[in-house]
Amino acid sequence: MKKTIISSIFTLIACVASAQFYSFDGTSSTAEWKNKANWTLNGEPVSQAPNPPDTFEFDITSTTDTATIIVNRAYKLDVNTTRTNTIYTSGNIKTLNIIADATGNGSMNDIDISNLDDITINASANSANKMRITGVINENVVLNYGAGLLAPHSKYWLNNTNFRGTVNFQTDIQFSRIMDYADNKTGSKAGLHVTNNSTLSVTGASTFGSSGSATLLRNGSNMFIEKGSTIDITSGLRMSNGIIEGDLYVRGAQVFTAEDSNTENDVALTITGKTVFKETANLTQLYADSTQARVLAQNTTAQIYSYAQKGALKIAQALQLSKGATLVLNSQDAFDSQGTGKLNLLVSQYTFGAGSTVDGTADANLSIGVDADTGAKLSVEKNTIGNLTMYNDSTLNILLNSNELVIEKLISDGTTSDFTLVLQDEIIKGSLFIGDFNSLISADDVKSHLSSNLGSEIFVEFANGTSADGGYYIYTSVPEPAQWAMIFGAIALGFVAFRRRK
Repeated sequence: MKKTIISSIFTLIACVASAQFYSFDGTSSTAEWKNKANWTLNGEPVSQAPNPPDTFEFDITSTTDTATIIVNRAYKLDVNTTRTNTIYTSGNIKTLNIIADATGNGSMNDIDISNLDDITINASANSANKMRITGVINENVVLNYGAGLLAPHSKYWLNNTNFRGTVNFQTDIQFSRIMDYADNKTGSKAGLHVTNNSTLSVTGASTFGSSGSATLLRNGSNMFIEKGSTIDITSGLRMSNGIIEGDLYVRGAQVFTAEDSNTENDVALTITGKTVFKETANLTQLYADSTQARVLAQNTTAQIYSYAQKGALKIAQALQLSKGATLVLNSQDAFDSQGTGKLNLLVSQYTFGAGSTVDGTADANLSIGVDADTGAKLSVEKNTIGNLTMYNDSTLNILLNSNELVIEKLISDGTTSDFTLVLQDEIIKGSLFIGDFNSLISADDVKSHLSSNLGSEIFVEFANGTSADGGYYIYTSVPEPAQWAMIFGAIALGFVAFRRRK
């Protein structure tokens, strides 16, 4: 036995080939919806009349695991109220198709799916109607928005929706007030997916607490933007895990109340989990005050991996690594701060509250050439950081994996000038270059801010051989004799090949 309950102010017709056909004879706006004579199940009168004033209840005896509900607002069931369609299922229904029918009058169809679990929902509308999903999308629910039942269009909305399950957007969509509460679930199945060359536009801000605004994809959630698809957000964005193959636009700043407060409007995008920007990814973070708005990798769970093309990840001011956060560069100069073509990196703990501040001590990590899936070492072309700012006794752990890193300018900020760079592997001479090391002019002073996790001796050498004007080479080792032999051998072979080509 399966039971479906539909609470509605709309005329509802439910039907699907080789499944249940729920039909309401609504050819006249005066049709009595409470009269069971007006309802049929697969062409036969229903076994149970609707429960007044706004609940339909049916016993479903079909063996099929698929049902369809067609929502048609042409005939309002109660013109004096604005109830939402609330859909309940139990039993063996595994697939539910929800359609906003073409005969509607163009008004919004509200669908509350909070009571559905362990089900796949295909939601579709046409150009004459709009569909708005509300309530909770539970952990075992997969919602396919614009799933091809009707021609896809842009009139799909999410309103005050709590995400615990997975949402696949297969058409362009607009939504406002989106919240994801995967943090009180396992999070393994929670997510927001944008696929099929679609665009998801966030035209309003989410409400968190009593006021405040941002788009929230909370702890454990997963955001996936497929290649060719776009998420465009006019407010700020706070997200956990993500795989970004397409385009992500963040055009505003976060303002949180109740739990987190960003009263300075200086953080636009917060990442709290593992987020991978793939080769085809593009990030555009824009905000009116480009001197303040930043991308924040928050706390030990934050891991940002970049495989993106050169200059593809555009940020308004800087990328901030908070306490325990990790940045992994697996491609050359993917980040572009303020149009410089280089990354501005800030190492500091961010403190939320009434007086939000960046002035805190952080122990963060910067790695080059570490595969996001396997942890294997990767060979990456030289990366350049424009400005590296270290706050108040902060530490940056650097792992190069035999790749090259240039830091044009390193500066300390905050109430103290103390900071430490910790070398996590052996650094061959020429791999790490710092142009201006906090305006220090002594190699010994520079060395006092360096340490080796391997206990190796650290060498600091003037790039021009005589003074700090040319910057510093920092290394722990030089090539071994065997390595020199390989280098000279490769040069000799190249010379022979060149002679032969001539």
